[in-house]
Amino acid sequence: MKTRFGRISGVKLLAILDAEVVRLVSNPNDENKERCHYWIRMSGVFAVTGNFMRPTRVPIRVPMQNQVLVAGSPSQRFSERVHFPVSYGSPPKPDLNYEQIAQHLTTILSTTTLTDRDIAIELLQRMMDKPTLLDFRQDRAHGAFFDALVVLMFGVEASRNQATLATSVFLLDLIRSQCTYGRKGTKRFTFAKAFHSRYYWDDGLLTDGRFKGSWYGGKFPMAVHGTGPGNMRRRYEIVGAPESSSNQEALQYLTQRHAVPQREIALLVHWLEASGAEDTAESVEACIRTRLHQAFVSGTLPQGLPQNPRPDTGEHVMLDSLSVDGDQKVFVVSGPAARHYHLDPACKTVPGKFRTHHSLHSREGGGIKFSMNSLPSLVLCSREDAEEDGLTACPWCFDLERQENGDVVEQSVSLSSSSSSGGGRGGSQD
Repeated sequence: MKTRFGRISGVKLLAILDAEVVRLVSNPNDENKERCHYWIRMSGVFAVTGNFMRPTRVPIRVPMQNQVLVAGSPSQRFSERVHFPVSYGSPPKPDLNYEQIAQHLTTILSTTTLTDRDIAIELLQRMMDKPTLLDFRQDRAHGAFFDALVVLMFGVEASRNQATLATSVFLLDLIRSQCTYGRKGTKRFTFAKAFHSRYYWDDGLLTDGRFKGSWYGGKFPMAVHGTGPGNMRRRYEIVGAPESSSNQEALQYLTQRHAVPQREIALLVHWLEASGAEDTAESVEACIRTRLHQAFVSGTLPQGLPQNPRPDTGEHVMLDSLSVDGDQKVFVVSGPAARHYHLDPACKTVPGKFRTHHSLHSREGGGIKFSMNSLPSLVLCSREDAEEDGLTACPWCFDLERQENGDVVEQSVSLSSSSSSGGGRGGSQD
């Protein structure tokens, strides 16, 4: 995960981003009724309740090329739902979740000549009320779906978290420029991973008295699941004090409710690297300010990003297979809701409260101790013990494609007798 841009910490980056978004939203553009100004005027209005305490306007019909209904209950916090022109689920409902949105985008990509790049441009053009790529005689249904997606990204989600006005643009820029990322620089930003992935958080959710898996989500920062209450409030508390030495650690090593700012940072760093920004606060501010002005004030679509994000930045922990006395050791999450065993203690599907970095952990008593003593530990045990406890291989750690690319290596580690005697998934907690 990318947590820095040069010498600028992730918390400071988010503070700069928030300041630029506030600067944009604070500029009155009410006299200009162009579409690109509409989202600035509507920022905070969609939210039933929230930090900005704007008047409730739910339900509301958003005047896109196709009218889009946003419905919700004023008595229920953050209940706004966009009604898409298609329905999924049982019984079928038009207020799609991100998994269903990703599914429908995959259908569009597989049944039309549209590409990821085309759709990214289409969404930006519709947001700015500019000419579209679609032939309405043949693609009217797709146009209605894209209008609803624009309202979701730039309206509803940006109303819950104003920074989404910017991160939505950054994600679409990376997709339309066909940028690549990853430690080998071979992965491409696509809609297949923008809103959903096949991974789960490895602690589940307590629902109706039973633990159920929750999806990990996608590259779009707001496309997360299981973040829990207080996610946005805590995000703004942390970013509100960017100089605090504990806040960067808080973003990296707390529970998955901080998945949103973690992904905002990673996406922003990807975009800044692809934009060719210098690693100074002044350059970051200038790049963000220019792009937000183009997207929401002048309504212009600039040239694509000039380069790809750099593959050599961020934490790229090798997926080590720990070998102790000839036996393969793996990491497991303590507690009854865990599903998998892991090769990597920093696996992105491990909730932050269990996650650590190789340079920070020490192995004692079969567990991994954190620099923050109040947090629980991962448990180090044999693969056989983990499988006897009903755990299966983590799909991310044991991804065959990553192994074939040489990302998984064997590493011999000398552990004390006490640390190699850890049992199954029960484990101890710090």
